[in-house]
Amino acid sequence: MRKASSYLTAMLCGCLIALAAWCALFYSQLGLPTTHSYWTSALVTQKLAAARNASGNKIVVIAGSSGNFNVDAELISRKLGISTVNLGTHAILPLGYMLDHARPILHRGDTVILALEYLYFASDERLSEAYLDYLISRDPEYFRSRGLREKVEIIGHVSLKRLLTAKKESWQPRGSPYPFNVYTDFFYSPFGDTHANNLVFLNETMRNGRAGALVEHRIPTISDKQINWSLLADFVAWCKTQGVKIIAVPPATMKFDVYQDPKFRRGIEAVRRLYSDRGVPFIGDPYDAMLERDLFFDTNYHANQLGKRKYTELLLHWLDGELPPMRTDGKFQETSVDSPVDEVLRHFNGWMPIAGLRTFEGPYPERQLNAVAWGSPQLRLQVDMDRDDQRLLTLDAAPISNGQPLHILVNDREIYAGHLANADEFSRIAVVLPLKSGQNTITIRTSSASTSETGISALFRELLLSPSPAKENHRRAELPQNRAS
Repeated sequence: MRKASSYLTAMLCGCLIALAAWCALFYSQLGLPTTHSYWTSALVTQKLAAARNASGNKIVVIAGSSGNFNVDAELISRKLGISTVNLGTHAILPLGYMLDHARPILHRGDTVILALEYLYFASDERLSEAYLDYLISRDPEYFRSRGLREKVEIIGHVSLKRLLTAKKESWQPRGSPYPFNVYTDFFYSPFGDTHANNLVFLNETMRNGRAGALVEHRIPTISDKQINWSLLADFVAWCKTQGVKIIAVPPATMKFDVYQDPKFRRGIEAVRRLYSDRGVPFIGDPYDAMLERDLFFDTNYHANQLGKRKYTELLLHWLDGELPPMRTDGKFQETSVDSPVDEVLRHFNGWMPIAGLRTFEGPYPERQLNAVAWGSPQLRLQVDMDRDDQRLLTLDAAPISNGQPLHILVNDREIYAGHLANADEFSRIAVVLPLKSGQNTITIRTSSASTSETGISALFRELLLSPSPAKENHRRAELPQNRAS
């Protein structure tokens, strides 16, 4: 008996030592930033800053990443004359976390628009690996503010690999995040908007993601059993005491035929009913917010710039007559943002890549270069037009060898033929392109020996499609050359 008691005591002591060691390891890396949490941290920090900087009464759109991608808060601000902030963040963040962080930036007379994805009401998943990584890396204060039960749950869910990753990265030199990817866009406009879903970033990887986007199969499971409805009820009660109005709207999502099935229709209709049961008006038709696949960027909730515009116009239509009187000084923040993404869009815009153009990179101050992209011997761009018209293509490129040709074709018809400068010298070309209604393909060839859409042939520092000048000024011109460094 004594031997068994000693054995149990030893086991208990061993468990307590292991638990103490685990807690010590956890707390020793609490607040150590990780690379993977960088994007979410910038997302949350800058959007909350945008809300704090808004003047007068404001509209705040709360959502996961569908709000981040699909809402143009600047357009809403301009159209309504009311400061609007896009507080769309990331679906890895639990609803409770999002609502807790919204409270300090809301004031009497503000209006909250809830555009929450359906998954928030079909699943109670809170402690995802990505959220735990972000929370203990970037928001240790929020962790410390949690109750004992929740802290124990978090400490118990985090993996050893994650704890060791934070330690390992803390000992390594900090590298700059890889640039010009929609998920490494760390800069948001003063309205909380992102521009990283512009068509120029819609590369093959993103298009493949869009092509493989899945139905939201959890919609039929939506019910009042999910804990998020209780969290939302608490938030609604708090808003009422603070004089903050709440309106719910359907999120933008990709259209699938299966959503017409009765079980999906019941799930979607349950959202309207459950919001109403909690005193929140639900405006708009969810089926109007289901957009065609080509209006999306890479997932079933992430629209590209065209889908973003369409959904924002839907929001404006739904909000007509729904907003209370709001105090505003009519002043809006400056929209110029000095970010890598906006630097790209100043020089690369107006088209969608098909093939032959590599990922944007830079800046390279030692060569006096900002955003650049390598092009293959042949690259193709897509431009969609709603009517026959002309566009001015401005191209600034340096070849990898002397005397490389330059041919520009529109829908297989040659529009321009010439040559680039010597190797490492940039040539700036301006060409007026005739484009037809519908889809157009612009082909740019910089080699006489190959039409390969892989490899590198020229470095582009500008590839800009803009409205053509007045007809009397239409011309094709080769402008003076500039050296790369």
